[in-house]
Amino acid sequence: MKLEDFNYFLPKELIAKRPIENKESKILICKNDEIVNFKKLTYHFSENDVLILNNTKVIPAIITGYYNNKIIKVTLLEKNNNNIWKAFIKPAKKVKVNEKIIFTKNINCTVLKKESVIVEISFNVNTKLILNYLNKNGDLPLPPYTKTNPDKEL
Repeated sequence: MKLEDFNYFLPKELIAKRPIENKESKILICKNDEIVNFKKLTYHFSENDVLILNNTKVIPAIITGYYNNKIIKVTLLEKNNNNIWKAFIKPAKKVKVNEKIIFTKNINCTVLKKESVIVEISFNVNTKLILNYLNKNGDLPLPPYTKTNPDKEL
């Protein structure tokens, strides 16, 4: 499989602007292009089939902080084992290594490394507190075709 296999035209009118209201009415397209209600998915299983559930969740990884008294946006990308995060920072040009970004009076991070658009940062608090802060104050990273206001035209 190649990455270009995933490039295709998708008309804007087919992109969902918000989740389906009635979760009971979710449908799937099964083999032979048959449209099936999600509740009846197991009717299409054979004896040795395996169903793998993906219970992942997108964390609200975009947070706003202050750097030299100016607003800065930090998008957390990945955490390593030592509580060091890779992140996008906007505007990245102004940020310098060993400088702090302040989020609250108790939460800040230090810029450890800067490689073009990606930086490495270290928070002054543990991961549990960071995740709690993200869940309360962070914004979800949205795909480029999704608008913040689902009622606006795409």
